Amino acid sequence: MDVEVGQTLRHIYPKDGEDIGDDYVPPSPINLSPTEREQKKNDTVVEIPIHKRRKRPKYTYELITELMDTDTGKQEGRNKLEKMKLSMLQEKARAEGISIVTTPTTKIKPGWSGRGIGLLATAYARGWVDKNNIKSYEAMKYDNEGNLVKEFSLQYLLGQCADFQNEVSQLEFVCEQLGATALITPKYHAELAGEGIEYIWGFLKSIYRRYPL
Repeated sequence: MDVEVGQTLRHIYPKDGEDIGDDYVPPSPINLSPTEREQKKNDTVVEIPIHKRRKRPKYTYELITELMDTDTGKQEGRNKLEKMKLSMLQEKARAEGISIVTTPTTKIKPGWSGRGIGLLATAYARGWVDKNNIKSYEAMKYDNEGNLVKEFSLQYLLGQCADFQNEVSQLEFVCEQLGATALITPKYHAELAGEGIEYIWGFLKSIYRRYPL
């Protein structure tokens, strides 16, 4: 286990040059070799195989970019175009002879820098992971008979940590700072939540629960 008691475990891999202070960050994806880590660190543009290329409608930002090269776009202005619905942008694009569909030939493959460390790295930092069996771990692993394999189930392992068990939601945290208490009620049991519409939802859902799925 690398993280020490009292040390803050960061759940986001730092970007180049980012100061992390005394926080602990697990090694960049532990399931990758040193060479793979460097290759997959940053976002990269990769070519889409010809047989996988599909035509799709252009996104809002794509239409705005092309419209800004036209007199109509310059007259409207980017701020106004960004507030328009996609259907209106498509209408303006057609009027300017701009195609509203495209067939991408490349895509962005996200790197791990600046992104979440994930369950595996979190469990690794806490000493839950056997380095010799890294590929055996899954979010929730079951055997052929449907039984949970606890020693290789990351969600189960982390769920045994006291800080995860006692973690509060953002809503509970804010309420606590304000001196209030947030009572979290069970999902699909709105009759426990309060008055008015909640009782109506509770009544409707009580009827829904009577019917087998």
